[in-house]
Amino acid sequence: MSARSQAIHAPTGMPMKEHSASVLNAAMCIADDAVRSDIECYARRIQHPEGFDCYDLNHAEVSGIMDEAEKAHAVATAQRAARYIELRGDAFPWRLVKVDGSKRLVRFVDKEQQS
Repeated sequence: MSARSQAIHAPTGMPMKEHSASVLNAAMCIADDAVRSDIECYARRIQHPEGFDCYDLNHAEVSGIMDEAEKAHAVATAQRAARYIELRGDAFPWRLVKVDGSKRLVRFVDKEQQS
């Protein structure tokens, strides 16, 4: 092995490849834990006519005074979270479901409730 492939990451003492894999694994675990709340906190919650809550990925949940930059950041965060959920596939005990075929309205459904 070359000296480059055996580079040691100083803070952990692990080989660089092992350290990088550990960092990516930790980041994915953090993202998995936070992704649903990113939508629940940042996307506008709407009461659907059929009686369930859904989230509008194109509008921010406004609490207090938010300027346009903060609203844009909130919308981007919710949309990024929805994309991450889509990329992770069947990794969660719930699903993010599009409401009425809409690209912007979504809701969470526990896998046990979905047939």
